[in-house]
Amino acid sequence: MQITKDQIKVLHAVLPREVIADPEQKKAFVYSITNDPERTSTKQLTFSEANDALVSLGATPFKRPFVRLDKWQKFNYKKKSHMNILSLLMQMEWHYKSDESNRYFADMVRFGNWLQTKAPIKKPLNEMTTNEVSTTIVVLEKMVDQYNKKQVAI
Repeated sequence: MQITKDQIKVLHAVLPREVIADPEQKKAFVYSITNDPERTSTKQLTFSEANDALVSLGATPFKRPFVRLDKWQKFNYKKKSHMNILSLLMQMEWHYKSDESNRYFADMVRFGNWLQTKAPIKKPLNEMTTNEVSTTIVVLEKMVDQYNKKQVAI
């Protein structure tokens, strides 16, 4: 889940003015939160990363808003292939940390958006055939490989 507008407002309020004004300092701050040199703006943070940044600056973190899952974000936990997809999402760090249970959960909203826009088969997971799910898994595995290569390069 992406950073919310309210998080951006609070983050910019608690960040020192010199960090906001200087692009290099802002980039260094974002890198310290994300460990991703590609992201240079606070608007590119995830919800969880923004909360981590707020806590590090002494501000109160936001509670994750309740999101009702639609057909694009649902999966069948009894199917091994669907559980494999969840594992791949976690490996790519497509997850968020729950404030209540202090555990990580797969970001199904992000996955649902990916299925609708960038997946090779633009169908909800529960409506895919076995072959279509396999194709999706292969693409996600390639994405995990790219993610891991990117992490090693850092």
